[in-house]
Amino acid sequence: MKKLFTILVAMCAMVAVNAQSVDLQAYGFVDNATDQNVIDELNLSLTDDLNPNAVVVNAGPDALPATDTIMITISYMGQPIMQMGGFSAIAVGSGIIFSGEDPILTADQMTEAGLEGSFELCYTFEIHAAPGSSTTDPDMSNNQSCITINRGEVAISENVVSEVSIYPNPATSVLNVSAAGYNQVEIINMLGQVVYSNSISNNAQINVSDLNDGVYFVRLSGANGTTTQKFIKK
Repeated sequence: MKKLFTILVAMCAMVAVNAQSVDLQAYGFVDNATDQNVIDELNLSLTDDLNPNAVVVNAGPDALPATDTIMITISYMGQPIMQMGGFSAIAVGSGIIFSGEDPILTADQMTEAGLEGSFELCYTFEIHAAPGSSTTDPDMSNNQSCITINRGEVAISENVVSEVSIYPNPATSVLNVSAAGYNQVEIINMLGQVVYSNSISNNAQINVSDLNDGVYFVRLSGANGTTTQKFIKK
């Protein structure tokens, strides 16, 4: 009996060693690995491939073990389009810049999918614990970063961008939309579901009081093409 008790104690100690708490924090996006200037939008021509530089930081309190990895899910309008990973052994306070060797989407793929103008791309980081590991993330609310992609001449035209205004942001009850050159407005939640749709004539006031608190996207379409902007409902 004493021998069995010793074995059980040893097993419990091993589990305790493997129990790590790693708070992954999505830091956002940077222009490149050298300058590392934080950006919230990326301008592409119609011939550019898409490969943003996303940053994730280990805020602790423990280091990410070498046996565990980080999985990255990339989504458009709440729908996953790609998943990849493989990073491990990240010390507390350290960050990594994720940019794959191959583009997320090539120019041809974006054209075939109709991704022109402005759209949102989101990166979600999660811990993929190895068998026998009990590494957990204590706060999953800070694991996602989104970036606006402006693709094509219409998307990056300063004149067109200046004609679109969404306020207040965050919004509580009423969202004002000023959008000359657009005649259709949609509000889309993080799951990619259209929760509001209506026609628009330059200016509109949208009642958002019934929406749940969170992040939403306003998608405008019309003569100027399609553009998407993010707002927060509080």
